[in-house]
Amino acid sequence: MGEDLHLARRYGPSMRLLAIGDNCIDHYVDLGRRFPGGNALNVAVYSKQHHGAHADYVGVVGNDENGAYLLSQVAAAGLDTTHIT
Repeated sequence: MGEDLHLARRYGPSMRLLAIGDNCIDHYVDLGRRFPGGNALNVAVYSKQHHGAHADYVGVVGNDENGAYLLSQVAAAGLDTTHIT
């Protein structure tokens, strides 16, 4: 794991990543908070924000309030939303 992290930090800015898959919204009712997530989406956001990688995400969201929220959060994280349907 240490070597992988070292390589990611060293080559992050030149790394290109396409994450394809799931997304979700974790909704904490007691706290009145929600957070976007899902394995593929988390990998794309983390790679972009912490390693400077050029990362894109491909996935599907609903045409509702939660879908709009997820799209806004993905855009705020610096990812392109054109491949999210």
